[in-house]
Amino acid sequence: MSRADRAEIARVQLFIDGNYGTALTVEQLAKLACMSASKFKYAFKAVTGTTIHRYVTDIRVREAKRLLAETDMPIAQVAAQTGYKKAGAFTAVFKQNTGSKPIDYRRNAHNQAFSGEQTHMAPGEILGNGAERPET
Repeated sequence: MSRADRAEIARVQLFIDGNYGTALTVEQLAKLACMSASKFKYAFKAVTGTTIHRYVTDIRVREAKRLLAETDMPIAQVAAQTGYKKAGAFTAVFKQNTGSKPIDYRRNAHNQAFSGEQTHMAPGEILGNGAERPET
């Protein structure tokens, strides 16, 4: 992978990180990277080690977990803020990726918050200060 391609993928990652709540298409992101869709998908996976779909989904689910744990925002609003037009689609993706429905995740997060436990990060996830959360 060329240095220029790596730079374009990094630029697209920054774009996704700031725009995960909007509709994102491979074609749109490929155009941003000045690549064809097929080259973009190949380059993205080569540089990041994951597919574009998995990358976007992981960011959306991570943000949804934060919103569910830290706010009382309605599930439909969490869905919309994280890029899902329909709450049902969001619920399916969230459950597939976390093993629980958003409402159950929120309930568990709030229950653990009262007991002083942190809930919205899995062991090994990177904390805001760059450190990893220890295994518990």
